[in-house]
Amino acid sequence: MLPSYPPLQKSQVVKLVRNSMKVMTLAIGDGANDVSMIQIADVGVGISGQEGMQAVMSSDFAISHFKHLRKLLLVHGHWCYTRLANMILYFFYKNVVSKLCETFIINTFKFCNLLSKCHKNPVVERTVISEM
Repeated sequence: MLPSYPPLQKSQVVKLVRNSMKVMTLAIGDGANDVSMIQIADVGVGISGQEGMQAVMSSDFAISHFKHLRKLLLVHGHWCYTRLANMILYFFYKNVVSKLCETFIINTFKFCNLLSKCHKNPVVERTVISEM
């Protein structure tokens, strides 16, 4: 919490924490002086309040009261994690099915090509068999 610092200093603190600790940062603000901090952070949350809507307009997520932050982080964060995990599973499934179909089609064409070569010259096969 940086309540009395100027906006530039707030954004520099967020940038310092993100770069030195190599973590994702979340900034929460409720007024125009928090806009730069919200924009620098990886995730910005704006609280609509008496100071205006500048923080809400520049944030990733907007909430009406500070008490809704727990639901935003726990519930919506869990849903986002679940959706991302399902998307990754679908991505692997799609690639495996695609490669299996591709392999089947290529092998089918190779086999058909081999059969067509064998049936083009039946006389040559007969002569080779009769010479043995």
